[in-house]
Amino acid sequence: MESIVAELKDENPCAVIGTIPSIINDALKEVTNAIEVPHVLYWQVHQHLSSPRHSKNIISPIISPKNVADIVLEYLSGTLNSKGVAVIHENPDLSADLAEEFVNYGPKYGMQNYEFKRWSHDTTEDLDNIILDIKQYGLKTIFLNILSKEKTIPLAESLERHGMLKPDSGYLYIVSTNYIKLDSLDELYGETSVNSVWDKLLSNSLVFDEHMDNFRASEDDRFLQAWRKQNATFVEHLNSIHPVQSSDSAYYYKPSEGDYFQTNNPSYRASFTYDAIMSIGLGACQAQLKSANKATIVKIGDDRRLQPPPPGVSNNKVHSAMVDLEFNGATDFVQFDIPGSRTKASATVGIYNIRPVPSSTITTTSADGEPTHHSYEAFLTNVYKSKTGWSNKPNANFVYKDGTIDYPPLEREVQEQNYLSSWVRALGFSFMGLTWLMSILCSIGICIYRKSNAVRGGQPFFLQLICSSSIIMGVSILTLSFDEGSGWSTTSLSVACSLTPWFFIIGQILLVSCMWSKLWRINKVMQFRRQKVTVLTAMTPIFVILIIALVILISWSVIDPWVWERIKTQDYPLETYGGCTCDNFWAWFGPLISLVVISSVMVLYYAYKSLDISEELGDSRAIFFTMFTQIEAWAIGIPILIAVSGSSADGTYLARVVLIFVFAFSPLVILICPKIYQSVYPNQKTKRGNVSTSGRSGLVVHTSGLSAPVPKVSGTNVASSSTNHVSSTKRSSDLAGSAAESSEHPVPAIANGDEHGDKV
Repeated sequence: MESIVAELKDENPCAVIGTIPSIINDALKEVTNAIEVPHVLYWQVHQHLSSPRHSKNIISPIISPKNVADIVLEYLSGTLNSKGVAVIHENPDLSADLAEEFVNYGPKYGMQNYEFKRWSHDTTEDLDNIILDIKQYGLKTIFLNILSKEKTIPLAESLERHGMLKPDSGYLYIVSTNYIKLDSLDELYGETSVNSVWDKLLSNSLVFDEHMDNFRASEDDRFLQAWRKQNATFVEHLNSIHPVQSSDSAYYYKPSEGDYFQTNNPSYRASFTYDAIMSIGLGACQAQLKSANKATIVKIGDDRRLQPPPPGVSNNKVHSAMVDLEFNGATDFVQFDIPGSRTKASATVGIYNIRPVPSSTITTTSADGEPTHHSYEAFLTNVYKSKTGWSNKPNANFVYKDGTIDYPPLEREVQEQNYLSSWVRALGFSFMGLTWLMSILCSIGICIYRKSNAVRGGQPFFLQLICSSSIIMGVSILTLSFDEGSGWSTTSLSVACSLTPWFFIIGQILLVSCMWSKLWRINKVMQFRRQKVTVLTAMTPIFVILIIALVILISWSVIDPWVWERIKTQDYPLETYGGCTCDNFWAWFGPLISLVVISSVMVLYYAYKSLDISEELGDSRAIFFTMFTQIEAWAIGIPILIAVSGSSADGTYLARVVLIFVFAFSPLVILICPKIYQSVYPNQKTKRGNVSTSGRSGLVVHTSGLSAPVPKVSGTNVASSSTNHVSSTKRSSDLAGSAAESSEHPVPAIANGDEHGDKV
């Protein structure tokens, strides 16, 4: 190495142009760093060579990893809607550059997920672990930067073992141009067995050609047109400058093929070789002119050979002059950034779709007449130009592994989505069905026995409203019972989310306000003054609370609606949890719950106030136990919901369903069912049926101030006392229905009787 450095220092070259093998380029990097001359790369194998962290003298018409990452991510996110990339590579330097640039440019295009795995070719177990990690991480776009087919086959076998090469698996494989030679696919892969692991991997894969020759995209390319015009005279001119033997591999022109330039295209990346050489010449000439204080700009076309820099023109100045170059070369507009790499503004990138085609070397067919081998062809489908961005080639659709031209969803594949279990959903439907069935049966019972004292005393209209509120609350179980696992879209689930608080809150407020209005009405009736308390008047609290609730619900639905959102709960393996969410939940739910709390407080207040009213009329004890049950459900249910929320879909769903079921079912069982039972079996005495408004001794009766205490009479006054009691009882009996139905009279019936048939 030292002798080479010394020899080159004596020759004082303008620049050193690199070769194809990366090991030679690495060696040249050391040499050019030592003698401080530009190191020009025209065919770059390892992109890390163009990074300024590795060499300060690199000049290359090939775009840098930074710009490659920028352009690739723009395509993946914009065209394919990919959300992340997994990279399997062999080179740690390449990984460092790509990882850095992907992380830097990812947020720009909404791509936040990357997985970089280096395969050191140790064991099959190590490779399987790499593939398993990528699969569990869930990325569907996989970039393979492996340098040969022989090394890729074990990789393909591992992908096959993990089910990642199936046509419907949804994976998109990006294959490196390091071993996919786009101009010699038939030579390299013309004997591939159909449905082999290599065939499954390569077929319909994607190749990013970040060093695409423009002549491959259009016959109108200037470089290609100039190529077509050449003939034997041009070759003789080149041989006179730098003679090449016809047996040399660099001697492409064969005199026997007089139309060689017209029938053959330039070799792969020939345009980059041309621009690399031109950049050296233009940079050196420009440096010489600047040193002579001449402002003349060197242009392509000067027919002269470069000479070593004259005294006063350092190699650093040549490098600086090359960095400042801007010219229209064979690869279109050429421009360098400060480190010496090509800018994104002058890049041309192509997307190729590798498709199987009939093999030109093997024509063997299977028993059913299908070919057993095939080759591949690269179809250019998309081109990036700095002025136009990404564009599709006309009539050149990308065909994916499933045989369609519709790109697969390249979101991260979620390993655990916490969908609602079928048995849990069935249990929820059972609770909902039981609630509806009980509500309907109670409503029918109220209609059938509406003239019985038990039902009439409970005010049938309000009892029917309570049944309706239970049905409404039961509907909220239905809106909670679906997710994407049920086949519902995000839009449908968002609608269900918005409807859930409507059904639950309206049902809850209707239930509580009905009990409030019922107690308020009976308290008004039991006052001394004569007054008319209609059902409509008693429903005033219901109307007021419902109107306030509707205003809040409508505002919530319009301003900050509940929508379905799936959030990530664990990154590896990727796990998500779906649920209803909004920006300011408690800002809306808090006022609604406050309405329920206020109504509940009023219910408890009037229940206490009505303790001295007949239980058959006031239902104060039954209402109290109903409210106690619901408050207890809140106290137990909320901590459970907080504990399971966001971690268990089944647990959260069951907690919500049971809570709703208790709210909807408890008033039916505690408040309505006993009345229907009393109506069906009027002669059976229950605890509720025997609730008396008299004193414990039965000697004094006092009902909400309606009558003074009546002492037990002696034998001499039995007749007159009995007459007075019968008259009073008749008056109360006549008012029994009217007090409960229309409340036209101030005194309700008191239907409690003793065993002898006397009524008080």
